[in-house]
Amino acid sequence: MTKPVPRRISTGIAGLDEILHGGYILARAYLLTGPPGGGKTTLGWHFLTAAGDEPSLFITFGESQSELLENASYSGFDPSGVHFCDLSPAADLFEEVRSYDIFPASEVELEPTTARLIEAVQRVKPQRVFIDSMTALRYLYKDAPEFRRQTLSFLRYVKQGGGCVVMTSEASGEAPDDDLRYLCDGVIELAPSERARSLTVAKFRGSDYHAGEHTLRLGANGAAVFPRLVPEEYGVPFPVERLPWGVPELDALTHGGLERGTVTLLTGPSGVGKTTVGVQFMKEAAER
Repeated sequence: MTKPVPRRISTGIAGLDEILHGGYILARAYLLTGPPGGGKTTLGWHFLTAAGDEPSLFITFGESQSELLENASYSGFDPSGVHFCDLSPAADLFEEVRSYDIFPASEVELEPTTARLIEAVQRVKPQRVFIDSMTALRYLYKDAPEFRRQTLSFLRYVKQGGGCVVMTSEASGEAPDDDLRYLCDGVIELAPSERARSLTVAKFRGSDYHAGEHTLRLGANGAAVFPRLVPEEYGVPFPVERLPWGVPELDALTHGGLERGTVTLLTGPSGVGKTTVGVQFMKEAAER
């Protein structure tokens, strides 16, 4: 029986596509997690702007649409094809006095927020959805089980149309994201450091991936990811044969020369001819 091959969707970053063996899997949900400054929103912009003709949707709970567009232009992104669902607080909210005597604020604000999410998904019918961040949505639910249940339902609602969802979280001791890690099909951890930012794939259902810590760089053109080099994974096919030394006596002693694909150590005190033998071996290779 032929093993089915999952359909992929590019992350928009060549190095990350290589790490994930081709990119995200369609109709799945992925979590970008890490402290501020790790590059989560930048990776989201790469994902959305790589859509081409595919409809893409940016759902924001923090930065406003105007702020996001301004920052995107600084990083060289073209957001002209990206649709927005801006759920960030308006500037005049601070001037308003809102008090809820019977119901908590979360219950009053949850229903209109949910309605706007559904309207945006139905209007755009996105193949790529980026949510920044799910932590803000968490505070609208009365408890963790309700947040988990509703989040799972929303992700399934988006994925049933074939869309791929990438979301961010702002994990902390007061608001951990362990529940989101369980709900998502993949988790990518971003971490800034003094030397360089790093990226690690902690989970990726349905596919293998390059494990370990990979380098992430942020610059004027967005993000670049450099996969960790693993020598044994980059082999090149070669014929099994012997390479002559160029010295008939040495060839006879080693049954025709050195076997290709091996390492040989020439050792001995100074002046016995190690360099001379090595140069003779290189000369023979050059003549071939």
